[in-house]
Amino acid sequence: STRLRDGGAKCERGDDLLKVDPKCFDAKESFNMVPLAFGDLGVLNTLTGFFIVFYSGNCFTRYTTMYGATVAIQGKMHNISLYVRAYFVQPNARWNVIRYLLASHFIFYWSLKRRMFDWKNPQYPQDPGTFKDICHDVLIPKGVLIPIEALALQTYKGNKHKLLFSWSII
Repeated sequence: STRLRDGGAKCERGDDLLKVDPKCFDAKESFNMVPLAFGDLGVLNTLTGFFIVFYSGNCFTRYTTMYGATVAIQGKMHNISLYVRAYFVQPNARWNVIRYLLASHFIFYWSLKRRMFDWKNPQYPQDPGTFKDICHDVLIPKGVLIPIEALALQTYKGNKHKLLFSWSII
């Protein structure tokens, strides 16, 4: 019999030669008590291999789906710019449609980042800022929005994409 690691009562072995009190075990001793052969891990290895392959396949499917959607968005943006070129005669009208489309597109991706950050997703540790921040730091300096439009979007309580769309067709 030996003393407990914390200096308490003695550890005793039962009739089956196992220690009665679980506090008497240390990790090495408990591992050596039940030696495992490689064959004992066969089912566990098979299941682990199956789930790794299944999970990797699922991740690849998700990646290819998202890649396809991203390429489709890019294609739609190109199509819209061609339609705008064909149907709008005045250059200012063309530019307004394209810049509102770009603003809507940027705001959409910013809102995704904002949601992921708000959900405490570890992939997005950096705060994407407020809507006012993106307007003043990105959209206005790049000429996508003018200050009065940014202010109108900030105060608008509805769907900002629909408001931008309505501006583009006026």
